[in-house]
Amino acid sequence: MDKTELINAISDETGYTEESIRQMVNAAVKITEEKLKAGEFVRILGFGTLDTVERAERTAIVPNIDKKIKIPATVVPRFRAGSELKAIVADSRKAKSKSKAKAKAKKKK
Repeated sequence: MDKTELINAISDETGYTEESIRQMVNAAVKITEEKLKAGEFVRILGFGTLDTVERAERTAIVPNIDKKIKIPATVVPRFRAGSELKAIVADSRKAKSKSKAKAKAKKKK
């Protein structure tokens, strides 16, 4: 799902216009970017937490030529899923694997 599809889905779910949802989504993204840039975090209880983490400088090897290169230290964004989101995803995976197992069992008969 991309941003436009998300906006359309929220509009369908809530009854708000696509333009008003677009403004809200854009505002949420902008505020999240500003908080992460300032070194803060954004937590949506049950969904997850967005924060930043520092990556140390490291050495990598270019496979084709076996050349070592230094990758500089950097700060990157990180998302950690909340417990409710983890449970929802795990339950949906279990349901899918059960339905696949049933389909395989029917084919064998």
